[in-house]
Amino acid sequence: LKSAPCIIIGLDDKAAEILKIHENIKRVPLDHIDQGNTFLMMREKYSMTVHEISALVGKSIGYVSDHISLVSQDEELIRAVREKRTSFSQARELMKVDDKTERRRLQLYCENDGATVEVLSRWIKDYKNSLLKNSPPGESKESVSYIPDRPQDWRSCQACDKATEIKHIRQLILCPSCDTAIRNAILEEKSKNTQNNKSPDV
Repeated sequence: LKSAPCIIIGLDDKAAEILKIHENIKRVPLDHIDQGNTFLMMREKYSMTVHEISALVGKSIGYVSDHISLVSQDEELIRAVREKRTSFSQARELMKVDDKTERRRLQLYCENDGATVEVLSRWIKDYKNSLLKNSPPGESKESVSYIPDRPQDWRSCQACDKATEIKHIRQLILCPSCDTAIRNAILEEKSKNTQNNKSPDV
């Protein structure tokens, strides 16, 4: 083509850069850390508020705020989310714990023992309650450490229905097709076992 229709928009440097960022976010999928760094850059370099960033990228205010908070955390948590050892939902809960040692310990429970967001949220709630109850007058609350009572947390295995302690539960990240295939295979195996365990007709 010798020519193509286009619309020319008169923008200053700041507006042009913001428009470019907006188009890039829409076109190229970013992981949670890259999103957080982008939102942080928009806030610091272009003095945009969280509300303005939210409106520009089409995300909720809480979503933008949580991602900015995430990239302001310690490098270990950032790296764990980047490497998908810790999910964004788990990281969002972990950010509620100010003490780095306690946060790291809870993070390892998520990575090694497969603690769900629900369980993690309950642990953090109990941990904070323990700080309020156990901290002596004049002593820093951060010095009190809560050890989650993990043996009380059980889940039923979706394959065999066996009650299993949460630290032994394992999680998989699957696409919908693989998830359906595995579930169907489990149901088929259960059906076979049920038929094999039936007493023969007399």
